[in-house]
Amino acid sequence: MSLFGKLIPNRRKKGKEFLVIEIGLGRVSAAIYRGGETHPHLVSVGRKEFSSYENIFNATLEAVDALAAISKKIPKKAILGVTDGVLRTTTTVARYDRPKPKEPVDAGEVGKVLEQISSAVKAEDLKTFFSVVASAKLDEASITNPIGLKGEKAALACFIALKSPSELAMFDKIIDELELRAERAMPSSFAVSRALLKQNLNDALVLRVGKEKSEGALLSEGHIFEILPFDIGEAGVDYISIGIEAIVSLLEKEKRPQTIWLYSDEDGVNLEGTVEKLNNFAWEERLGYEKAPEITTKEIIEGVASSDTGLTALAYEYLEDAR
Repeated sequence: MSLFGKLIPNRRKKGKEFLVIEIGLGRVSAAIYRGGETHPHLVSVGRKEFSSYENIFNATLEAVDALAAISKKIPKKAILGVTDGVLRTTTTVARYDRPKPKEPVDAGEVGKVLEQISSAVKAEDLKTFFSVVASAKLDEASITNPIGLKGEKAALACFIALKSPSELAMFDKIIDELELRAERAMPSSFAVSRALLKQNLNDALVLRVGKEKSEGALLSEGHIFEILPFDIGEAGVDYISIGIEAIVSLLEKEKRPQTIWLYSDEDGVNLEGTVEKLNNFAWEERLGYEKAPEITTKEIIEGVASSDTGLTALAYEYLEDAR
């Protein structure tokens, strides 16, 4: 059963159309969605492949042009999802005793905690472009969104993403050129990871496989531990385990994920070769596993094609309005 069937989108956005732009590993997708009772409805989509990061700006404009050719109107409200490039992510769990436990958590309280954590994250030549409380605990009860709930002992998992100023300038240029009102920009892998976390999958490596590149999101103890792109994709499938080994090695042996969840960056990516290579990988010898992890390509979002997983997860992030 899909978790997304259980989500109730913000009623103010029900029935209204919005734009999702996803910059993938080798393709830009621009899609119009309409808010529904339980899930977003895809109206139309335009796409454009690109061969290098320098071509992303033009590819984005062409994807939106392709969408405009089949749509009456392009919505101005939008969410932007990004992959690859220079990316650093970190999750810090802020634990504290609430001074007024009988009063519900409000946006101001969450905002102050997130601001304190964000200001402490330093990275040379990188700037924060996305920060959010990705998950939380109140009195040891795991929750997605603490706002409106009461409790004494709080633990807020603060997720911070940073990128290079040049990339952020390009995103701003895209927004300005298309005259959009972007409500949020985030790593696509964050949106996909939250989809799985809400299915109570607390530990996993979620791997987006492209033709020439891949991007892995490492989930640990119910948090998004790290998102890491690397330059090996389907074309170099014989070596893809090198990238996976680098990501998994970030965790101590006893915390390494028992599930590797694969999805494709675009339609032309065949995941079968990657599954075969990972099933034959020496997990015990190379990474100290007692038992090889499960390798799966099951749908992350029920009824959604593997290559549209990121796009659709971003649409849910737009609707959920959880932060």
